[in-house]
Amino acid sequence: MPQSFRPQGGSLFYKPKGPEKKDIRKKRWNVWSIIWNAVKRTCTVIGAMVLFSALLTFIMLVGAVQSTAPALPKDMVLVLKLDQGIVEKPEQASFSDLFPASRPTIRQVTDTLDYAAKDKRIKALIVNQKAGGVSLAHIQEFRAAVKRFRASGKKAYFYTSSFADAGSGMGAYYLASAFDQIWMQPVGLLSITGFGAEIPLGRAVLDKIGVTPQFLQREKYKSAMESFTEKELSPASRESWKTIISSFAQQVFTDISADRTMNQSQLESYVDLGLLDGQSALDANLIDRLDYGDVLVSDIRQEIMGDPEDDTLELMSFRQYANSADGAHKEHSPMISSLSHKPKVALVYISGAIGSMGSGGNMAAADDIAPAIIEAANDETIDTIVLRVNSPGGSPTASETIRRAVVRAKEKGKHVVVSMGDLAASGGYWVATDADVIFANPSTLTGSIGVIMGKFDVSGTWDKVGVNWELIDVGDNAGLWSMNRPFDDGQLQQLNKLIDTTYIEFLERVSHGRKMSVEDVRKVAQGRVWTGELAMGKGLVDQQGGLYDALNYVAQKEGVISPANLDVVVMPRPKNTVEQILELLGGNANVVSAMAKFSEWMVVLEPVMDQLQNTANSQNYMTYDADLEFLKQ
Repeated sequence: MPQSFRPQGGSLFYKPKGPEKKDIRKKRWNVWSIIWNAVKRTCTVIGAMVLFSALLTFIMLVGAVQSTAPALPKDMVLVLKLDQGIVEKPEQASFSDLFPASRPTIRQVTDTLDYAAKDKRIKALIVNQKAGGVSLAHIQEFRAAVKRFRASGKKAYFYTSSFADAGSGMGAYYLASAFDQIWMQPVGLLSITGFGAEIPLGRAVLDKIGVTPQFLQREKYKSAMESFTEKELSPASRESWKTIISSFAQQVFTDISADRTMNQSQLESYVDLGLLDGQSALDANLIDRLDYGDVLVSDIRQEIMGDPEDDTLELMSFRQYANSADGAHKEHSPMISSLSHKPKVALVYISGAIGSMGSGGNMAAADDIAPAIIEAANDETIDTIVLRVNSPGGSPTASETIRRAVVRAKEKGKHVVVSMGDLAASGGYWVATDADVIFANPSTLTGSIGVIMGKFDVSGTWDKVGVNWELIDVGDNAGLWSMNRPFDDGQLQQLNKLIDTTYIEFLERVSHGRKMSVEDVRKVAQGRVWTGELAMGKGLVDQQGGLYDALNYVAQKEGVISPANLDVVVMPRPKNTVEQILELLGGNANVVSAMAKFSEWMVVLEPVMDQLQNTANSQNYMTYDADLEFLKQ
């Protein structure tokens, strides 16, 4: 209505409602608000349609790829090139390492070999390694898998250009000795130098720069900080190291001499030589053939197919075979395994230094591990929990959190089995002590039942450079853990009490878990590290063997033939890329909420993604050409 025709007091059709300017602004804001809400709802609908469309596309794509995926050859020689070594558990991508090295886990290697042993298409195995890259405990598990492969009637060949390309080839040769034949290039060298350890002792350097290490330990063999506190090895530390190295050497020499059918003293005489040329190694029966990779392939084709040129016997990359749609072992999550009818077993990795919260692949986070154990304990379809421990220890508090979860699982009727990898010492033994059965490789380092606490005092360094730190505090011990001042007498007295308490708690837990008296535990404890072989004689472990042996024990308990008949579920489920990103975006609630929804979709799509990836890998032959190059040299 035009302003000139509006009654001043209003009418039946018009009532003034305050300042006209304010009313106009409110109406404009409401309009934009309506438009914005409409846009958001539209985007939500479009997003849902896109996600649903993506799900259908993935399913259709998997079906299409599966229908065109080439079948594996009917006659194959499996080829494994160990150029990057073997790891304990699958490596996860992260912001710091978006594309981690595709190194096989020890379980992937052994499970795939066990699968190949039963696969009629696989006729033989070739492994290539030069020197180093695989730990002694992993070598022992690998050797056992090779021998199971050979027991199926198939031959295994080890080929290398040299056992001396990266220093001592003792570990590589130890692995090679488990094979039917060892081949080396004619100009290669055999370096078998025995075993030794070099321990750095840097106390003199710390004294020069004004740093004073203040560490208190319980029991004389608890010498983890001796590299910083001493200028020379203590008698106890020297004794401990000598025992460990001697145990390693005895295990390796015994196995090699048996595999190569020679007297152990004869083998030791060759080790004392240290370095042999190819012909000398051949004459000593340390290797079987000096020749090239292409000749090895021709010989295998002649033996199996009757024709050295018969290329219908194809070379198959180990990775390609393991990733194939009808290949062998694949790590999987509870969602995928829920469709299986095999006995279900939870496998929980405790790998890395033990702490309350994790940070990357080198930490075993109690906040992740303990809930995973409890989740398995609450799962009525799971009877057994296997803990794979590969840890030097860490926080007593975090170790106790994990141990308590083990106790709760047993209270719920679960059977708990521990498989120790390279290392299960200190806190790594603490978490294992209440298990029903503990397996350790002969070369596993375990025990170290003791306590160390302390800090570095760098006040001397500041004096040297002229920096003075003033402490303004409330409380007599506000600077207790400050590295800018030493412990005073009262603090040392309190720290000693704390260490005594923690050590007694450690002894008591081992006493309860291993059913030994506290005094008997103290006799074998004293902070001393034992090899798995020696630890068994001390009552700290029950059986010798790796993860396969632990799972085989579970299989027998479950009444099935072998670990292949178990549905092994890794818990907690490895985090996908979105979940790893979420950990770094904790401050933005909106972003986290949106990505959390997407992460839920990723979990739903995980089986589809895995199938798609595995099928695509089986077709990508060019990816694996490099794995076979050494056989053309």
